[in-house]
Amino acid sequence: MNQPTVVIVSDDAEFSGAISSRWQQERGAPAFTLVSGDLCHGLAAEAFDLAIAGNVRTDLQSGVLKTLEQSGKPVLLVYEEGSLETQPVEKHPRLMVLPRQEGWLDTLVLLVSEILRRCEALARLRRAEQTNTVLERQAALGRYVIDVRHNLNNALTSILGNS
Repeated sequence: MNQPTVVIVSDDAEFSGAISSRWQQERGAPAFTLVSGDLCHGLAAEAFDLAIAGNVRTDLQSGVLKTLEQSGKPVLLVYEEGSLETQPVEKHPRLMVLPRQEGWLDTLVLLVSEILRRCEALARLRRAEQTNTVLERQAALGRYVIDVRHNLNNALTSILGNS
């Protein structure tokens, strides 16, 4: 199993540092990529499994959330009261929002761990469905070959009998 990658988008180094240092206490920490709000627009969807956004400048916030949501990956927004320009959930319905209150780091670690487990389970499900489709095709081909072999044997038996 590959190590999951979490991208942290923030204009505050303390925010990113707090998350990555809290994760060091956990077993099986994901790989982190730290990005500022200015550089988020060139981020490839294949480069990460989950995004955490927090302490992004308000003038960049809407663009950052739109870019992250377009990736199709889970996005978690950590915010402090009064720091959001609008209600981001209304504009971005797939966005998960976590208020920055007492114990927010522990909640974040638990939530991100569960999201990453769910993503891995969905990836395994997709691989199993693809494998199942291939096996169904091969089974249909096998049934066809058995039917053709039976018909061919019947024809050969009648030819041998007549000769």
